[in-house]
Amino acid sequence: MMRLLAMAAVVMLVAGCTDPGLDRLSARLDDMQRAADKPASVSVPAMPVYTPVDYAYAGQRSPFMAPQELARQNVSKTFDGELAPDQNRTPEPLERYPLPELELVGTMHMGERQRALIQTPQGDVTAVRVGSYIGVNFGRVDEIAPRRLVVVERIFTPRKGWQKRRVDMALARDENGA
Repeated sequence: MMRLLAMAAVVMLVAGCTDPGLDRLSARLDDMQRAADKPASVSVPAMPVYTPVDYAYAGQRSPFMAPQELARQNVSKTFDGELAPDQNRTPEPLERYPLPELELVGTMHMGERQRALIQTPQGDVTAVRVGSYIGVNFGRVDEIAPRRLVVVERIFTPRKGWQKRRVDMALARDENGA
């Protein structure tokens, strides 16, 4: 008798695992499959009609250019004036590189003599002193400190002419190479 009761319990448990909504799910999946086999009725919106418009300001000054009177006054960089760079001197090797491409890798102080070590993009290291020229904007080394270098560049602007700009270069790494 116990055996029969145990078997009946097992049959009831297995029968309880079936879902009464499983037939509805199967029917829904069959409906979806049939609907997917039919061609879709998608409507593509019509392209808008393009009407060309004449640009009424083509003959006027571009807002990105200097006004005509300023442009005429400063057609080229004039190399005269108090802040104008000396164009007759021989360029130094580090004047071929923009300052952001150069890296300060060290400074040396030997008594009154101070030197800074500058690395080029190619990996060459050059020593510079106060007064050396560096960078493409007529930069000149103005100060050498233990962990930085001060360069004063000369920048030409059409409105104000030659102006000075100070650029600080700091050591990129510490003594441990970090």
